[in-house]
Amino acid sequence: MRSLLLLILVAAIIGGIFFAIPYFRAHPLGQSTNPGATPTINTTATALPATGIGTIKAPDGESIGISDGTVAFATGGPGGSAKMQAADKLKAGDTVSAQSLWHSALTSDSGDAESLIYLEDQHVLNAHVTSNTPYVTIVVATMMTGDNASVGNDNLQGAYVAQKEFNNSSQLAGGTLVRLLVANSGNDKLYADTVAQQIVLLAKADPTFVGVMGWPFSSRAEVAINTLAKAHIPMVSQTASDDALTGASPYFFRVAPANKRQAVLGAKYAEQSLHAKTAVAFVDPSDPYSQSLERYFAQQFTADGNKILATEQYTVGQKGHAALPQLLQNAESKKPDIIYFSGYAADIGVLLSNLPTSGQFATLPILGGDALYELNYPSSARAGFKHLHFTAFAYPDEWDVQNLQSQKPKF
Repeated sequence: MRSLLLLILVAAIIGGIFFAIPYFRAHPLGQSTNPGATPTINTTATALPATGIGTIKAPDGESIGISDGTVAFATGGPGGSAKMQAADKLKAGDTVSAQSLWHSALTSDSGDAESLIYLEDQHVLNAHVTSNTPYVTIVVATMMTGDNASVGNDNLQGAYVAQKEFNNSSQLAGGTLVRLLVANSGNDKLYADTVAQQIVLLAKADPTFVGVMGWPFSSRAEVAINTLAKAHIPMVSQTASDDALTGASPYFFRVAPANKRQAVLGAKYAEQSLHAKTAVAFVDPSDPYSQSLERYFAQQFTADGNKILATEQYTVGQKGHAALPQLLQNAESKKPDIIYFSGYAADIGVLLSNLPTSGQFATLPILGGDALYELNYPSSARAGFKHLHFTAFAYPDEWDVQNLQSQKPKF
């Protein structure tokens, strides 16, 4: 359900990029404001693919880059083997076998949006070859491997549904179709710049390219933003909400509110619905999203006469998980009314798995931001869902609550 809700955001992104084409054609994509500069790579010594499409091996062993189906990123699921075979067939020019293998992957996992996108892209290319149907190419930049691969899968599901609706109903002028390329920047935020450099090369090589949907995380968007802006490439993010991104580039846009807005609303919810007067905050000060969300929550919460009893600093990602149980005990020792967790679902899952089931903190509320709205929590965390509250950019009943049932999308 959450991935379908992303359609609201993705449809706006695809439509926004398309209708901005006239402006960006006046500022050619891929042409740097520093023409003498050539793309350099600072995460690996491997040369980038000349046309932008292809992958390289990152220092941690992940395959990062851009795929048109000739690379499969999400291969750990039940259809992974078929997708890898499909990629090999497409590289060899055997599109019929590639499509058959993607269909095979979908019989194992009907929600495999990566395969669905590659199949729809073949439909777009075939229509162009046989009927000269125009199309535009958009890169979906996200994380398909690493700690946040589930976020990437959500992004692709929303993007595919939007792509399919646009293409089936000819929503773009002149019957123009939408082709999507999948970009994976992996587990390290710094890899986003490497992928951004590939996007610049793609923009120079492919005249149908119009822009980027992504990145979903502020940390990745902030790493990529300068490389894309120098090449006049628009980036429209679905969920990057760090306030530092506001006005950071004339080529950066987003369809979700900034952190300050959701943090203020979160503080009001803590006070009015959870009746909290004290809180302990969890934050990674080196992560832009975490840092800004916690800062604005604390400002509003304390401005309203409440207290932040302590701030527990943790590290986003797997390397910080071992410390979280002890940080939770430290927080509980302060006897807060709530915990404000400014971070991600992959991290708070550890906290939810270690919450007490009896005693004083058996019902301790944990509040956070939109990054906690994920479906792929570990099974050990599910018992802690009764503690969990978060602000979100979209929700299934939002039209009903506002008496806008007549405007509710069909999906």
